[in-house]
Amino acid sequence: MTVSYLLAIALPTYRRINEFKRLLNQLSANVKSLPQDVQSLISFRVYENPSTQTELKLAIFRQTSFGSCPAEWNINSINIGGDANIEQAYSRQKDAAYTWVIGDDEQILSDALSKIITTLKARPDLGLLLLRDTSYPVSRVILERELWASYEEFAKFLASRQPHLLIAHTLISANIVRSDLFDVQQSRRERCLVSPRSEIPFSFAHMKAILYGLSGSSSMIMILKCPVLDTTGRATCADNFVNQATLMRCLYIRHLSWVTQEFGIPLWPIVLHNSMSVCMPSLKLLSCAAIVSLMRNIEKSFRSMFRPYGIVHRLLIR
Repeated sequence: MTVSYLLAIALPTYRRINEFKRLLNQLSANVKSLPQDVQSLISFRVYENPSTQTELKLAIFRQTSFGSCPAEWNINSINIGGDANIEQAYSRQKDAAYTWVIGDDEQILSDALSKIITTLKARPDLGLLLLRDTSYPVSRVILERELWASYEEFAKFLASRQPHLLIAHTLISANIVRSDLFDVQQSRRERCLVSPRSEIPFSFAHMKAILYGLSGSSSMIMILKCPVLDTTGRATCADNFVNQATLMRCLYIRHLSWVTQEFGIPLWPIVLHNSMSVCMPSLKLLSCAAIVSLMRNIEKSFRSMFRPYGIVHRLLIR
């Protein structure tokens, strides 16, 4: 397919009418601040899981001006779930060089699009552009560098300095990915592994699809210097879960465990301290295999750390 746009902005959404309206207004204001020739580089697409709020949301969408950017409303015939809706938001942007999927409860700062477009035009070699969030303390830390030759290099760098960023960028809206790198087959495989009756009926399938695509390419990874996101007004309810915080911690454990295995990253004590220590109550939601896998990764990290000192520290009885 011919690439017609530099950036496709995709909004998977379900309910949250107030947050959705707020986000559209912020995007509209961002677009109107851009020159018309820059506006033509951007497309907007909404992917709506139907609810009782759908008609009102459609009315809001039609009333919102996006300048000269084409704007498209898509509604699923049924509620296909969050992961599947996110997947199509990524996979259906083949006419754009880059895709930015934004959660419907996020907020973007007034000059976000200007900074993003300027960066993408200046760095056509990027595979992934990571966006900073003003509400996440670690993301405000200035790293010694902002560009990496591969995701493996990026992940290993963070693991030894700012490991929380490996979790922070699982936020959907924090990732702008080169559209052809999203591995839709990998996303579908990951979604098939999750049972609808599971206590955790969704996963970071989109992240694995992005990272698999990146790992097979020579594309650069970059963190945008200035924050462009604000998540302080995010929705906090989880419809079918008693404790959303516990749920998310469990997902973070799974993702960290997968990243350490996939990219051969030692799970240093700082990761253990800042994630495991607050996540231990969540282990009951993990399968036995996931717990064993995580503990083996921790053991390997400690063994590699202590080996130069002739110390063997055994954490797991096999």
